[in-house]
Amino acid sequence: MKRMKVNIQLLWFIAVCCAAFVPQQAAAHPHVFVEALVQLEIENGRLKALHETWSFDEMSSALFLGDLDLNQDGALTPDEWEKLKADITGYLHEEGFYTHIYAGGKTAGVTRVEHFTATFSDGMLRYSFTVPLDLPAAAGEVVKVALYDPTYYTAFFFDERHVTVKGADKARVVLQEAPELAYYYGQIVPYAIELEL
Repeated sequence: MKRMKVNIQLLWFIAVCCAAFVPQQAAAHPHVFVEALVQLEIENGRLKALHETWSFDEMSSALFLGDLDLNQDGALTPDEWEKLKADITGYLHEEGFYTHIYAGGKTAGVTRVEHFTATFSDGMLRYSFTVPLDLPAAAGEVVKVALYDPTYYTAFFFDERHVTVKGADKARVVLQEAPELAYYYGQIVPYAIELEL
């Protein structure tokens, strides 16, 4: 008898739909928590890529592993990941991988990612991927990068220690609140990475 597998995309969809039918105040809290690491790669005065690593909280890691671990042995193998990678990539692609980039007064959408991998160790699920870009970062121009889920089902956390720059030693990078990017009915103000070369 085939074992029924619940797709992570479906789990996320159901949870978000359920949240829509409860009072706003009750729904105004996340269910998935992600600690993020972000590296900004600079080349010839342009932002060429973002390298991101997401570490999920313990409860979410266990929940998602239940779907990723096809043979239910408590581990996540590369073969198991490859079988479900396309579904997860498709869902996150629709959400722009929760990565919001602003340069030159415009939004730079995330259209694809590269080197998307998932690992599970020490009770924690981690996603790692690269967002290829080619954005000019002229002297004095600020590029902003923020990670957030507009539905506030998933909350992203990171601080200055989690943000690094590759290829531009003199770049100015600050992490601060961005009120202009407030989401979820304006209740939640995300932190944004501000890069200036």
